[in-house]
Amino acid sequence: MKFVHLTKDEFDSFEEKCPDSTFWQTSAMGIYKEKQGCSLQFVGVKETDMILAASCIIGYPTIGKMYIYHALRGFLIDYTNEDLLRFFVTELKKDLQQQNGIYLHFNPYVQYVQRDKDANLVESGFNNQKIIDTFIDLGCSHKGFSRGFDITTEPRWTMVLDLKDKDAPTLLKEMDQQTRWSINRSLKYPIHVKTLEKKDFYLFKDMLDATSKRRHFDSYPLSYFEDMHDLFGKDTIELVMACLNVEELKESLTKERQDYIDEKTEIEKKLEELPNSKKFTKKLKVAQEGIDLTTKKIQEANELKKQYGSELYLAGAMFVWKNNEAIYLLSASDENLKKFMGPYAIQWRQIQKALDKHMTRYNFYGTSGIFDKSADDYGVYEFKKGFNAHVEELIGDFELVLDKKRDLVYRSMKKAQAVLNKG
Repeated sequence: MKFVHLTKDEFDSFEEKCPDSTFWQTSAMGIYKEKQGCSLQFVGVKETDMILAASCIIGYPTIGKMYIYHALRGFLIDYTNEDLLRFFVTELKKDLQQQNGIYLHFNPYVQYVQRDKDANLVESGFNNQKIIDTFIDLGCSHKGFSRGFDITTEPRWTMVLDLKDKDAPTLLKEMDQQTRWSINRSLKYPIHVKTLEKKDFYLFKDMLDATSKRRHFDSYPLSYFEDMHDLFGKDTIELVMACLNVEELKESLTKERQDYIDEKTEIEKKLEELPNSKKFTKKLKVAQEGIDLTTKKIQEANELKKQYGSELYLAGAMFVWKNNEAIYLLSASDENLKKFMGPYAIQWRQIQKALDKHMTRYNFYGTSGIFDKSADDYGVYEFKKGFNAHVEELIGDFELVLDKKRDLVYRSMKKAQAVLNKG
């Protein structure tokens, strides 16, 4: 085996065939980081001319031309091949030491233990503690089995819906009753889930800004979505919006109202023949209630048009389509229009799209790992759980110090700067 630096084409060729390839471990993501001022390189292990492992390594410049290196979501490697893993990490450390490295950070896309949708351990499920032990034996520090969200790294806890050998009716049947009800309710409205063109990305960006302010998280600049689209392509990066046309809504409600009116007319004829019929008296009441309700909804639709215009943007989301996995990466919604169930319309459309693409995983992505009602994101967890998504706990983040003196200097200066900022 030989540790080597790979060309972009070599890395791309290996990454595209790698069954565990991720959105983060791609040359496109590396180029995105490079545009932000980072260094970029592709490394790997070869045996003769065959590539056995690879990684896209990002270098964040710090003081004195020193670098903190990151392997986003780990390496493209068989983590169960201990000899290969040990060789790769050992040689990578030597290589990055020669490139003024301080430390290497990585967070493998590898599950720790098997859990169900309630986050309970699956009896006789897998356990990847051995991989953690190998990294620690190689001198890496494990950052712990963290819970909560850390904006400096990707989530350690995610939620995934298994699509393997499933069809749409089966998936719908396996969802919680409330989730099925919400999906079916969204289908009663003339909602269109549209894939946005690049020129319309601002629609999602504006809604995300409002949502982030309401939920207290950081939004993203418009350039982020445009760059992701340009680098990865429209087949990988997709922004969608759930839209409701007010005129279509009014047309649907008007038809429904007329059906109630016609029904009422027929019932009144029956009552002329049978004036004491309790059955038709009851049906008349139901028909009148239907007329009143649809009339009210038409009036509400007119008010919505005055406030929002002809097109209502209910919710939006960003998706990544990569290999066998669809990732629901970001979402936004209009709180004032939540009764139309826009987020459920998006999820149901995208789940069916993932099935059409023959994907095996639908990743609802991050959750805090705190599974009780005290968690700030408990409502989001329940939303994802309702689709029958199970919890996946990843093995976590690691740091490998490349040079102790550089590391000591860097951390001392960071501490001093923190004191100055505080003062």
